[in-house]
Amino acid sequence: MSRRVAMRQIREILRCHFEHGLSREAIARACGLAKGSVSNVLQRFQTSGLGWPVDPTLSDTDVEARLYPPVTRDVTAPRPDVQAMEQELRRPHVTLELLWREYHAVHPDGMSRASFYRYYQAHHPVEPTMAMVHKAGDKLFVDYSGDGLAYINRQTGEVIVVELFVCCLGASGFCYTEGSPSQRADDFVQSHVRAFAYFGGVPCALVPDNLKSGVKRSDRYEPIPPSPTRSATG
Repeated sequence: MSRRVAMRQIREILRCHFEHGLSREAIARACGLAKGSVSNVLQRFQTSGLGWPVDPTLSDTDVEARLYPPVTRDVTAPRPDVQAMEQELRRPHVTLELLWREYHAVHPDGMSRASFYRYYQAHHPVEPTMAMVHKAGDKLFVDYSGDGLAYINRQTGEVIVVELFVCCLGASGFCYTEGSPSQRADDFVQSHVRAFAYFGGVPCALVPDNLKSGVKRSDRYEPIPPSPTRSATG
């Protein structure tokens, strides 16, 4: 979409063109505009039905409305089904971006990405939330990702599956992640050691998300941790 030119400059463009017969290059230099902007104004004036000199009874708003009429777009594509989107978003790995791409592939003339996002935000049910205040260095939230990762041993070609250890500081959102051989207690402890070295410090508390490596038996108030084990490094 062409950027609108101020009405003061539009009137100067028209005056230079009709009264002085200047070229578009000369008008652009005189008005401090790009040649394309001058051409765009003159083309819009030609198709607007206005005559020169412009009717003095017309205000700048009237002239601008004639030069830049509102764009009407006939959207025949259906609106996205927000209820169906809600169900899809509950599935693993489904995001709003993925849903828009699927929608756009079926309806290329439908809503833009921004309109799709706004439409969803305006129509999806509001879920209650609870704001939590975190102090810097207070808690480190720990978990393993539900989906593991794998890498290929370059020497043997073997595909080695690893667990994805993830932890995040509450206040800053600063994260550390690594591929761990397993979720066993010794690997779990060593992942923490490397995380603390990466952060350059130790938080006041660790908050595991009820994973078996950190919680032997869950409880609302006093979860029981697993029995202590010696690490591989002693």
